[in-house]
Amino acid sequence: MKQYKVLLKKEWKQFLMEWKIIWFPIVFILLGLMQPVVTYYMPLLMETFGGSEGITIDPLVMKQTSGEVLASTIGSQFDQLGVMVIVISIMGMIQMDRKDGMLDIILTKPVSLISYVLSKYSSHLLLVLFSISVGYLISYGYTVFLFDPIPIQNVLLGFAYYSFWIAFIVALVLLMSAVFKQTAILAISSIGILFMIHMMKGWNRILDLLLPSTISAEAMNQIITGQGSEIFIHIVVTVLWSIILIYLTVQKLSIRKE
Repeated sequence: MKQYKVLLKKEWKQFLMEWKIIWFPIVFILLGLMQPVVTYYMPLLMETFGGSEGITIDPLVMKQTSGEVLASTIGSQFDQLGVMVIVISIMGMIQMDRKDGMLDIILTKPVSLISYVLSKYSSHLLLVLFSISVGYLISYGYTVFLFDPIPIQNVLLGFAYYSFWIAFIVALVLLMSAVFKQTAILAISSIGILFMIHMMKGWNRILDLLLPSTISAEAMNQIITGQGSEIFIHIVVTVLWSIILIYLTVQKLSIRKE
């Protein structure tokens, strides 16, 4: 436990040195602002830039509920550009330690691999969740201001469900950072796997129960309707996938240590 606390403190010092604690939340604030603002002003923008002549627009898009707008922040912003930002920002979790020789030093010291891996995982997960929560809060505030109120229970539960998907993303990037040495391959592999998992969502009911990305859709559904379908199963599956990825990371590093 002492080793874990020391390593965790080291990670947060690194975040402060790299200004991640500042610019990372700012990125998600901008992403959170984008959806409600663009949705609200879209009719005005269409009129200003020549109207909608020759352009077919689904009227339902122009009449979204406040819940749908906030859910779109997750689906259209956080789950697309946001995922790429997360991967690129945290992909050096273990890779950078390997590059500067810190990993070799740690592996030759009587340091528990579990403490090392968990410190990397938990510190980066907290950083990502903090940044996303700030962006989500800003998006919620502007959505309520520009549209209508949303039941606070739906807002909080939706974010809680979405946090499990983020936990899986960080666990996957952690494993990829331990496996790959080349930055380009690491980034492409992580983003590719995440988008493939996301694209597979909705193909088959049984497959949906096994995919960690399904909980992202459940989070959006919770925000819009206030209901979650088989949410307990999705939480358990997503947590299990995250644990498996963390375990594989420890095993990968233990092989290197030997």
